[in-house]
Amino acid sequence: MLRFLVCAFFALLGGAVIASNQIYDSNKDPYAFEGLINETIEGIRDDLPEPIVIENLTITVPEDIDILTGSADLSNLEISGVKAFQVPALSFTLVGMRLNFTFVLPSLNINTDYWGDLVLLDLVPIYGDGKANIHLEDLEIVGSAQASLSGGISVSGLRIQVYLGASTFDIHGALDNEDFSAILSELLNDAVTSLIDNHQEAISNIVSPIVEELLNAILAGANTDTTAAPARATAPVAKV
Repeated sequence: MLRFLVCAFFALLGGAVIASNQIYDSNKDPYAFEGLINETIEGIRDDLPEPIVIENLTITVPEDIDILTGSADLSNLEISGVKAFQVPALSFTLVGMRLNFTFVLPSLNINTDYWGDLVLLDLVPIYGDGKANIHLEDLEIVGSAQASLSGGISVSGLRIQVYLGASTFDIHGALDNEDFSAILSELLNDAVTSLIDNHQEAISNIVSPIVEELLNAILAGANTDTTAAPARATAPVAKV
């Protein structure tokens, strides 16, 4: 589920790094750039597509992650609600080029076709081929990243933590059985929030590299044109 968050804050990290590029040679106080970054973020908000569409995303969970094993392919992934993002906390230091942020999505809707062969908590098989519809409320992303201007704009060392207020899952095609899909949906509704809280490190290990890879793919395009966010993105294979 958390892999869908990658598109939600392209505007935040992209805007911050682009703004840092604009002010890199400035003699201003290195802690005085949050206002410019916020202005850049607000400008990017207007250019964000609604919904964001990712044509294909492949995810392979590393073997050392104990809460989830296997892999999944997503297609026709649509994420709506991103334009309503909030940034309650943001700091950027020119010395060290470090960005720290808190990013909130009050309401996010995710719809995708999927193929999956996963096992949750070494207990619940999640394989099948179908559709998944997910509604998330009060999704909070806290993180930090290192910005680089060498050879174009990029980020590295991205680490995030995710907190979730509530979620509603509507999964179809799990085990190729609709009765099981309904049970799985209810299980996820009841368990996902506490699962996230109890496995922050593992989730960060899965999500952070995926987000960093996708973000740098977007910023690679922004290096030549930073005036608009792309309306459509084809995600690379994400092998953490």
